[in-house]
Amino acid sequence: MRWLGGILSGLMLTGTLSGAGASWRLALGSSGTAGAVPQQNLLLFAPANERDTLIGLTTLTVARPHDVILLEPAEDSPYFRQLLQQWKDLPLCPIGQFTAHRAPTASRLGRAVQPVIPWKPSQADSLWRQWFVKPERLVLVSASERRLCLLAAHLAGLLRVPLLVIDEQTPREMVLAWCRQWPNARPLLVGALASSTFLGANVERLFHEADVQAWIRRIHRAGAPVRTLVLVNPADATYGGESLAVLGPWLALQRHAALLLTNPQGSDAATVVREAQRYSEYRQADHVILLANLKALAPQTRSNPIAGKDIVIEMEPLTPDDEDDLFRFAVGRLLAPRRSDILLQLARQRWMVERPTPRRAMVVSNPGSSLNLLETLSRHSALELANCGYRTLSLFGDEVDPRYFRQSLPGQDVVLWEGHHNTLIKDYGFVDWTEPLRPALVVLQSCLALMEPKVQPLLRRGAVAVVGASSRIYSGTGGAFSLAFLDGVLYDHQTLGESLRQAKNFLLLYAQWKENRLPQGARLGGANLRSAWAFTLWGDPTLQLPAPAMPEQAKPAVRWQVQRRRSERSETGVVHHGTIRLPAASHEVVSVDRYVAQLRPNARLAGLLSNGESADSRRLLPLIFLEIPLPDAPVGATPQFRSKLPERHYCFRYDATRRCGYLLLTPRSQAEHEVTFRIEWHPATTALPWPWPTEATPRRGSE
Repeated sequence: MRWLGGILSGLMLTGTLSGAGASWRLALGSSGTAGAVPQQNLLLFAPANERDTLIGLTTLTVARPHDVILLEPAEDSPYFRQLLQQWKDLPLCPIGQFTAHRAPTASRLGRAVQPVIPWKPSQADSLWRQWFVKPERLVLVSASERRLCLLAAHLAGLLRVPLLVIDEQTPREMVLAWCRQWPNARPLLVGALASSTFLGANVERLFHEADVQAWIRRIHRAGAPVRTLVLVNPADATYGGESLAVLGPWLALQRHAALLLTNPQGSDAATVVREAQRYSEYRQADHVILLANLKALAPQTRSNPIAGKDIVIEMEPLTPDDEDDLFRFAVGRLLAPRRSDILLQLARQRWMVERPTPRRAMVVSNPGSSLNLLETLSRHSALELANCGYRTLSLFGDEVDPRYFRQSLPGQDVVLWEGHHNTLIKDYGFVDWTEPLRPALVVLQSCLALMEPKVQPLLRRGAVAVVGASSRIYSGTGGAFSLAFLDGVLYDHQTLGESLRQAKNFLLLYAQWKENRLPQGARLGGANLRSAWAFTLWGDPTLQLPAPAMPEQAKPAVRWQVQRRRSERSETGVVHHGTIRLPAASHEVVSVDRYVAQLRPNARLAGLLSNGESADSRRLLPLIFLEIPLPDAPVGATPQFRSKLPERHYCFRYDATRRCGYLLLTPRSQAEHEVTFRIEWHPATTALPWPWPTEATPRRGSE
């Protein structure tokens, strides 16, 4: 392959950038640390080809770790210019090879621009010594070995040393001349080059992928724990569009992640992750970024667990194989037609985190007033957002005006849409809206919402992440998911991936109860399982939304507290005592048609009806669902929860790998303010009974 043809050794840049009365020079010392940086900068990088993209982004991340990096887009758009304005307080520094008609001028970009720093590979001879003063090693790899090029770029970035990419036409004398620039730097030969002898005996050789991965693991072992895995398909260019795998080494460095490579078909994602977690360095990793389009790393499919128009349900890789297994990984996908779109999306995300402003949210639900159970759930989602400090705009039923919805959308940080698919897409023409958005999280709780023609316009316009499902779902189950997902974001301050995982496990536990423990059997028993499979995040799963200031009148939330005690009676010698604090204050009563509900903050709803209700009144039973970390869990033991609360009121599932459990319960009464559990550890899990009251029958979304 000629995709990395030529010779490159790190980023070959020189020049002086001025801004705010100060000047700086990109330079790396032998330690690999960046030189003095008076201020942060916005770097607009124009690579000539994939080779430049791979090495340039990786090296810029090492040299300028605090700067915001963008790739020069193929064409300008109002959304690109909007981001440049959002970062207007940072000097805009163009780097690379710009064509005459794409010159980075103030008239074109709409803001002040620093002088261009040219970058041409032919300048490497005179510039490398300025970038890498005394590197300990040089990493050399053949351009024809695409997988090894990705891994070598990641390794060079972690070692903070130059990378030489050599093709078949490169003369040996040229390679020797480059290496002589750093006579004390020991060459590290990767792949086919490891069999070469022309560089002498003072070299280190890594023949195979496993050898390079072992070096990378050794570096990770000496640093902070790795919590994230970046998964790419090195052959993704064969599926059409620009290769996103080229961004893998850069993203792995950005997220302190391990870079994992699938087979050319992208069909072994779960196997690759399992193999990586055999190593202690990656055992704590539970966030997975899928950096690939839907063909290069295809979703899984399974038979629909409930009769409907969809024969199969699409879900992301790493969905549990067994229907009874918990979701272990916080998974999100980054995909776009162009690589520049990915960097634009992540730059918006960074702006959202670093420049928090008064946070605004909008909840739009049940236009047409035909989904009353859904609206009952949506109103509680709006109450939760407002209780946590979001300036919340709520539109329900006949209040929903598509023109006002469209007018208000650009000013929101969180957007929740819940309603019929055809209303949003066909009646409102949602896909054709073009107004630039603030960096926002968008939840499209509607049938068939998570499809590229519907979601990519949102991501281009400014959304940093979109959550939805590509299959048909019941509106009540979808509303239960949305409430659980937002509560994870708002009260547990989880990342988007963690909140998605928690909401999926809530639906999973609820689905298992419905299928196995309802007295007459569960109606629509597969609806919750289907939603747990189908809801997906297109965005960075490691993103944690900045929390707004809590209002003075905020109501306290349901919380879990745990204490650790020693006990001679315990088989393992460890007993935990946990308490669920149920605040006295609840949200206001919500009544929609016959459905009535009242929740404490951070509680859940799932269409569960109280016993003894009349046909004219359907009171929804509040649920408590908590994710409980148990870091002191004895190795090899499993917990069993004991409480004065009758066993019919609660159930518990444990994830031994993450040392974390999920507790689902219903209080005996609204007057109950505390539930205490004794957590005993045993060699094997003892199943708890799951008898519950009856359930409501939700209306379908658009199925």
